[in-house]
Amino acid sequence: MHLTEVQRRSSSTLVVATAALRFLHHVTLKREWSVEELTIARTPRKLPVILSQDEITRFLEAIRSVKHRTVLIAA
Repeated sequence: MHLTEVQRRSSSTLVVATAALRFLHHVTLKREWSVEELTIARTPRKLPVILSQDEITRFLEAIRSVKHRTVLIAA
């Protein structure tokens, strides 16, 4: 809670902190502690930007080299 609300840390920082706590308690202290009760921060998934057919056509037409254009069209 402190890392997310007060310090406003990223989700990757929270994952590292959770892993460090899990290691401390299970390996170093050899204690059972339910780290699993902590909520794991998930990185929000973003959809990729998809070009329209017109944007792809304009992109390929902007390539001057016939060789480079051919490589991109064949891919």
